[in-house]
Amino acid sequence: MFDTLVVAVLRNETKQPLFGVEDRMDMLREAIGSMGNVEVDCFDGLLVNYAARRGARVILRGIRAISDYEYELQMALTNRRLALDIETVFLMAGEAHSFVSSRLVKEVARLGGDIGGFVPASVASRLHARLQQPGSRNEIMTPTLKTETAERISRISVSSTMKVAADADKLRREGVDVVDFGAGEPDFPTPANIKQAAIRAIEQNFTKYTPAAGTAELKKVVV
Repeated sequence: MFDTLVVAVLRNETKQPLFGVEDRMDMLREAIGSMGNVEVDCFDGLLVNYAARRGARVILRGIRAISDYEYELQMALTNRRLALDIETVFLMAGEAHSFVSSRLVKEVARLGGDIGGFVPASVASRLHARLQQPGSRNEIMTPTLKTETAERISRISVSSTMKVAADADKLRREGVDVVDFGAGEPDFPTPANIKQAAIRAIEQNFTKYTPAAGTAELKKVVV
């Protein structure tokens, strides 16, 4: 899509992230590996001003879900008003990463969960090491986090579909041609008892979106 991609980290003095700018840049360099047309940099101030200094004409932004879109649209329109010659392009996140956030990853790691399916191995190693330092665990705790929610987060595991998608993304980054895939319906009609179980689940309000293979409540209804 582009000849050169610059991954830019903002120096924001108003925030106190778990990792500093230099650490985050190092992790990004480790993640992109030998991609010759991708570089890592940092900047202060307005993104459009940085893009102009670098001679960039497009700002690439990722969107995980519709909840990201409202904020990203506001920023894109603001940037357009500030610099008419710089466009913003949105890219949807892949299925394997559409639900991932830094807060979720840090909470899972803090509670002892496996984050290998969420971030590169080098990032997971750095995060676990940082959490072993005095005070680090308390820095990422949210005041309103309830014990029940924390325990459920610690049991999160990556579904087989998402793991395959993550493996496919890794192979693509390594230059391996991968045939795309998508979840589909089975090649046979849905049995009547499954249809009835699904209807009962809807009526009893047992259904909800989940990246895993169903919910415990729905499984009980089906069985």
